[in-house]
Amino acid sequence: MKSFRFKNIWLLSHRDRKARHIDFHPKKNLLIGRNHTGKTSLIRSLFLTLGAKPHGKLEVWDDNTASLIEFCVDDRHFFALHQSGRRALFNSDQEMILATSEFREWTELFSKITDFNLVFLDKNESEVTPADPACFFLPFYINQDGSWQSEWNTFSGLKRFRSPYGSILEYFTGVCPPEYYRARAEKGQESKKLEEHRQEHRLLERTIERFSRTLTLSGPKVNAKNFEDEIAILTREVTELNSQQEVLRSEVVREQDLISSLQQQVKMADAALSGYEYDAKYLQTDGSGPLVCPTCHAEHSKSFLDILSFSEDARVLRELTGRLRDDARQVKDRYSRALTKLHSLDENYFRIRTLLESRRGALKFQDVINSMGAERAFAAFEAERKQLRAEISAAIALVDGLEEKMKTLRTAKRTRGILNDFRTHYSTSRVALQLPPVDASKMKLTGRPDLSGSGGPRSILAYYAAIWRTCQGSDGTYDIPIVIDSPNQQAQDDINLPAVLQFIAEDLPENLQLIVGLETPTEFSFDREHHLEQKYSLLGEEYWDDVEQIVEPLLTKMYEMISSDSK
Repeated sequence: MKSFRFKNIWLLSHRDRKARHIDFHPKKNLLIGRNHTGKTSLIRSLFLTLGAKPHGKLEVWDDNTASLIEFCVDDRHFFALHQSGRRALFNSDQEMILATSEFREWTELFSKITDFNLVFLDKNESEVTPADPACFFLPFYINQDGSWQSEWNTFSGLKRFRSPYGSILEYFTGVCPPEYYRARAEKGQESKKLEEHRQEHRLLERTIERFSRTLTLSGPKVNAKNFEDEIAILTREVTELNSQQEVLRSEVVREQDLISSLQQQVKMADAALSGYEYDAKYLQTDGSGPLVCPTCHAEHSKSFLDILSFSEDARVLRELTGRLRDDARQVKDRYSRALTKLHSLDENYFRIRTLLESRRGALKFQDVINSMGAERAFAAFEAERKQLRAEISAAIALVDGLEEKMKTLRTAKRTRGILNDFRTHYSTSRVALQLPPVDASKMKLTGRPDLSGSGGPRSILAYYAAIWRTCQGSDGTYDIPIVIDSPNQQAQDDINLPAVLQFIAEDLPENLQLIVGLETPTEFSFDREHHLEQKYSLLGEEYWDDVEQIVEPLLTKMYEMISSDSK
């Protein structure tokens, strides 16, 4: 499991000549400050510097503020610098690795240093696109401006991907390895190409058909290659016709046998029903007297009609006869359709036979002249047809191969085990957050709760906590910092708010790096606390000199590199 940790952040505003430096503990960090003291600004700067833009907009904030983050991936340290859409990456010795204003270029580098190799198809399914830093941080950041509701409104820009949320969660929880998503994206791309080839082939066949109505393509061939191609086409058509004929003949014979069987059953049922009607008529007239046993000569008061329940038997027999006739009618319809299809093949046989007969006849000079233009068209059409069929065959083989690869990479047992862990963690978290138990046996990874009132934010926190615990399991892929902005949502009371804070401080996995923004101090212990006290002034003049000495040289390097590349 790869590890990502925030170490430091420096913020520098040239407009206000103010700055700020915050150093993060590798475990639990608490940012304490009342409204408008800059908690959200600080947290947003963490992600914006690395290329993930959180939802929401800040007031009274210098958008040109330079931000520098020190972070580590496993044991490798990096510095990321950002100002107004321009970014640079430096190694642990502050040597420049890249400076760019191109988001795609930055995304590729970020994916490389983090080994984050999740890919998607774009919305048009025309291009495989690497996931960006917003995808990397999405499951681990609760943004107060969008993440506490039932929708994924944490970062901007994710809608350009096709259905990203399920893939992101499955990637980090370990449901599927990264190779699965690359194969799936490639399969979607190749499937689209396959459908395009098939559409081209259908269009070509329609074009050939329309062209042959005005200028026949079946005249005499002067070019030997064209003649061979035409013979190959005729041979293929005959083979396909023979195959279709065998199938239809078998179907016709089978339906004939079934019709005969059903007709015989109907005939037998009619005969039995006729006998029942005769016996019933006898019992209602002559047979209404007492029943005399032929052995002991005892008389029974019940008539044959009562004892044998003739009326009920006759009803059942009539229903059976009706069903048999309905079945026979359906089989006859199928037989007629199969026979019609079989007869339609005769027209194609006749066309090919007529064509072959013409090849044995005497050629006229006018026939040759008329066919020369058609022969060129035939050659062009046949070359295009062969190319399209080859491309279709290659695309089918590639799609099938990718499908098999996906099956081997995703196993039902692995998926079931991870989902069971996730559901168990969700149920446990609900109890700890003072929520009533619910049936989570069918809950999906993407099934964000949608509750109103004070229970809504707590159910969302339970959902995120279940994801975090699952990501920390044996199948997880990354250990990424958890960032929670303003957990006091929807007016939590004096019972529920302490339960929320205790859950965050004590019940989350122990080895996580945790950064929490909170309005007031709490009794629960955090490893490092940063107090933000002045409204609308996260940055301060007292930090300017120290921060400017660190950030300004790197800004100079970044702009020199971008200017040099531009020239």
